[in-house]
Amino acid sequence: MSREHSPVTVFPSQTREKLRANPSPTKVARELGLDVSTVYRHAKGMDLKLIRRAKKLDLSTAGIVELLHESSELTQAEIATKLGVTPAYVSGVLNEKK
Repeated sequence: MSREHSPVTVFPSQTREKLRANPSPTKVARELGLDVSTVYRHAKGMDLKLIRRAKKLDLSTAGIVELLHESSELTQAEIATKLGVTPAYVSGVLNEKK
């Protein structure tokens, strides 16, 4: 069966979740049965290099949120976009820390 006629719909949020776990668009495309260009489209705005570096440091997504909040001038919305999470998630992580 070709990729274009996949019986299962993969939503952008599912793709972003996979990319947070494994920031390799090629591997995620293979795993989800998508074209690599679709994975990149779903990941629009995500900073995959940042996520890759954080994974090497064994940081969780919440850890990355805290690090970006402390060390940068990024807004919560910008942090959410870079990590492919919702602004509510970022806000929740930062409020939990208080």
